[in-house]
Amino acid sequence: MRVILFLNNWGGWQVAQWLRECGDEIVGLVVQPESDQRYAAEIRDAVRLPAHQIWCASELGNREILDAIRSATPQIGVSAWFGYLLKPELLELFSHGCVNLHAAYLPWNRGWHTNVWPILDGSPAGVTVHFIDPGIDTGDLIAQARVPLTPADTGGSLHRKLTLALISLFKCSWPAIVNGTNQRIPQNHALATSHRRRDLAPLDEIDRARRYRVRDLLNLLRARTYPPYPAAYYIGNGQRRYVRVALSEEPGGAPPSSGVRVDLDAECAAGQLIDVLLDLKGTDAWPAWFAEGENCVQVRAELVGEQAINANAEPPWMCGSHAGSWAFPSHRLEPASLLTSSSSPPSP
Repeated sequence: MRVILFLNNWGGWQVAQWLRECGDEIVGLVVQPESDQRYAAEIRDAVRLPAHQIWCASELGNREILDAIRSATPQIGVSAWFGYLLKPELLELFSHGCVNLHAAYLPWNRGWHTNVWPILDGSPAGVTVHFIDPGIDTGDLIAQARVPLTPADTGGSLHRKLTLALISLFKCSWPAIVNGTNQRIPQNHALATSHRRRDLAPLDEIDRARRYRVRDLLNLLRARTYPPYPAAYYIGNGQRRYVRVALSEEPGGAPPSSGVRVDLDAECAAGQLIDVLLDLKGTDAWPAWFAEGENCVQVRAELVGEQAINANAEPPWMCGSHAGSWAFPSHRLEPASLLTSSSSPPSP
């Protein structure tokens, strides 16, 4: 199978390495512009292509680039962590279509920040391999799988889970895609949710005087906890005070003997809850806890300033070529059994 790759980020690097090791014929690579590319050097090293077979995403509308891609006679395209739409005039160059790896359980959470919205709104967390059509994450499903979300997960821990699960799902699905035996199921667009990159900004600023349901504010704080990236914040002394949380879940454990029990269904001023979680008196390592089902979850918060924020850095778990692995149960390894029809909402 003659493949052109559209790759970015750590996950794209893993896909490039794996396809090269599998012996697939990679005949082209498209990377993002330097201003928003990540792991581009590692991806180039993995695919081992000459410069004339590597193109920039911002040039995909140029006729000479389209002609160069056409001359490579690609059969299939693979897009992974790639932030640019592939237009119809490009898609039509692939005899077997293009597939995309999306870190969400489509049709929920099309678009951006798929590691945040399941925590904020309770939508299912999961991963999907799908065909690309002219829309944004709207193409037919090939394979997908749920990813468990726990009350102790943060935006950072869920991102790691989703990334590793998506790479594993792609590896399971690829043989069927190559052989043309994969399933192809249209998405149920009536269930779809979609998010833009800028949708989080209105949520991130916390008014300490505003009253929140405790569960909603805790979900916001943990969804936006992902060092070294920005978190939810409030303004104090004219500066942003970012609030990060840490959580520890004790399955079926007895309630802790210390710390304040937090009622998730109560309402309180944001500043009141944040101060409890910060343990301003310095008396407990875990100043608060809450019950979730039969489990107890301990929680604490910390304040960090702008000096602790670096949106261009990488999280520690991505360092090195291996950042853990994800394996589905053995009975779910066939692509056919990984696909769940999205005709109705999945059970929790």
